[in-house]
Amino acid sequence: MTNKIGLTLILALFSFGVVFSFKPSPELFSEMGPFELAQALLMVASLIIWWRLAIVRKRETSRDDNIHYTIAIFFAVLSFVVVGRETSFLKVYGAGENLELGLMLLTTVIAVSILGVLSLQWFRTPRNTWRIFRAFISTPNFFWAISSFVFILMGDFFEKEWLPIQFNIVWEETFELMGYFAIVVAALVSERSIVPHEVYEQEIAINKALS
Repeated sequence: MTNKIGLTLILALFSFGVVFSFKPSPELFSEMGPFELAQALLMVASLIIWWRLAIVRKRETSRDDNIHYTIAIFFAVLSFVVVGRETSFLKVYGAGENLELGLMLLTTVIAVSILGVLSLQWFRTPRNTWRIFRAFISTPNFFWAISSFVFILMGDFFEKEWLPIQFNIVWEETFELMGYFAIVVAALVSERSIVPHEVYEQEIAINKALS
């Protein structure tokens, strides 16, 4: 997916919010409605794509990757947590209180454990960590990640109903959907930037032959 396609689809989602503001359809924004389902599916896709990217990056030997595998793992874990949140840990699908609590605790343990390992790795080698984040900031992936954060904050703003309007729920769900879509776009842009290991080795061999 290109940046242009991503921006076009973001504008399309925004236009849906405008349309439903004038023609409210409460059933579309319910817990089991299409907007909530789309949000959960987007985050499942984000989890899969970011995790696959992390595996591919870990296997590569290049030190010049713009998207380091630890960055990809971070977004995979973030997506994993959001999937649980969006499904209320399966409560919306009829899960009992014990199962819901168990899934919540399991998600917390997995997320905290992985993020803890990542944090230790980042703090142990500050210079390398700075290189990793500086490379990431220079990519369009960073733009999409920040956009996702901003969209979700805007959704939270409407969720709190700080504006005296009747269609807060429309913009809450619309901006959340835009935010989740943006993080998927960030993952897809990363996927398209992957250089297979064989191609990388060929480039090294060519450079050595020419030098």
